[in-house]
Amino acid sequence: MCVRLERTRCGYSQEELGQKIGRDQALISEIEGAKRSVTLDVIGRLADALGVRPADLLDEKFGRRSK
Repeated sequence: MCVRLERTRCGYSQEELGQKIGRDQALISEIEGAKRSVTLDVIGRLADALGVRPADLLDEKFGRRSK
């Protein structure tokens, strides 16, 4: 997942992104470190907070695509 890439593009810290999706910083860290599976609900919340489509978060080699 390319959550870190999109998060840094938006200028958010892990803590800020966690707050935006109603979760804690530890979850964001685990997702970015590929240490935790992610539910579709969380993917949707992350995409909304980052202003991207859920699919844009799923593959780092593609990154953000035009909407």
